[in-house]
Amino acid sequence: MPFSFVERERRSFEEPVSLIRDFLDQLRNLLGNIVRETVETFDFRPDLGPERELIDAALRDTDERGFFERTSGGINEANLVDTGLTGVSLSAKFGVLEALSGQMRSGLRKALKYILDMVNAIVGSIKTALGPAGAVADAIAELKDMIKAKIEIANGW
Repeated sequence: MPFSFVERERRSFEEPVSLIRDFLDQLRNLLGNIVRETVETFDFRPDLGPERELIDAALRDTDERGFFERTSGGINEANLVDTGLTGVSLSAKFGVLEALSGQMRSGLRKALKYILDMVNAIVGSIKTALGPAGAVADAIAELKDMIKAKIEIANGW
C-alpha cells in the first residue's frame, strides 16, 4: 500500500516529527516504485513514456543530492503547529492518504491521482514549515509533479 502509518492518531499528537519523517520515507519509496517497479498491482512505467528515463534520472539526482534526507532533517526546527502538521490536522491528512491508498489496493487505479494531490498539499505544508530551508522540499514536489503529469495525460485524467 502506498501509505500506511502505525499509530497515526497517537503519533500526530505525541511524535509528529517521526510521523512526518515516516511520510517522507514512504513518499520516496512510492515515487521510486512508480518509476521503477509497480504500485500494488499497477504498472505505471508505460504511462511515463519515453520520458521515464529522464524522470528516473531526476529521481536519482534527488536521492544523490539528499533532498528527502535534508527535508526530513529540517523537520526538527520547523514550525509544525502553524502549518497544520501536528495533532488533528496531521492525523486527518495522513488518514485521508491511508484511505486513498486502501482504494488503490482494492483496484482503483485513479486513486493514485488523488494520493499525489494530497502529497502535494502535505509537501507544501512541510515547505512552509521549513521556512527558507524549504527549498529542498520544492525538488520533491517538482519530481512528484513530473510523474503525476505524465500519468494523468496517459490515462486521460
